[in-house]
Amino acid sequence: MLIAKEAWNDVTSNTIAHCWNHTKIQGETVANVSEPTSEISIEENTLMESVKELKRRNRIFGPPPTLDNLVNPQEEQEVGDSPYRFEGGDNDIVKEVEHEMAVERGEVIEIDDSESSDGEEVDEAVTRPDAILLCERLEKACLQHGNAEFSLNLLANLRQFRAHLRGEDFCNAKQKTLENFFSKE
Repeated sequence: MLIAKEAWNDVTSNTIAHCWNHTKIQGETVANVSEPTSEISIEENTLMESVKELKRRNRIFGPPPTLDNLVNPQEEQEVGDSPYRFEGGDNDIVKEVEHEMAVERGEVIEIDDSESSDGEEVDEAVTRPDAILLCERLEKACLQHGNAEFSLNLLANLRQFRAHLRGEDFCNAKQKTLENFFSKE
């Protein structure tokens, strides 16, 4: 198909007029038609001559590119939905870049809302003892890795939350009797 397309692009209106005259289907001979030479067609011819010269010098491997491939490369054709297409224009692009930079700095944590591979939603409830342990670990992380102003505020909030969780734990706890403690369950 590429060879046929390239050959068709090389056919001039004078060639077509000559073919009609040669078949003598028409009673009158068709005069040679002069093709308008524009600056674009001159540049296109220059470009294709350069491609042919590169092919002759073995600088192009495989079939040489057509004029359409050079002017409108396949890579630039948008196919499907692109993550780089922003309907809202520059404002959406700026927001997306700021979000990605915040994620890289650790200021924002992305949460995947997708369902599990089985198609069922994953409901991972955090128990009170697990939450207390998480608070303790985050407190240690604040002391080790955080900056002074931000970490101290977070540390105070984590300790307050941990105290709240322990208070709830004590209020909801059931006291075991000695009989229940030593009985085999």
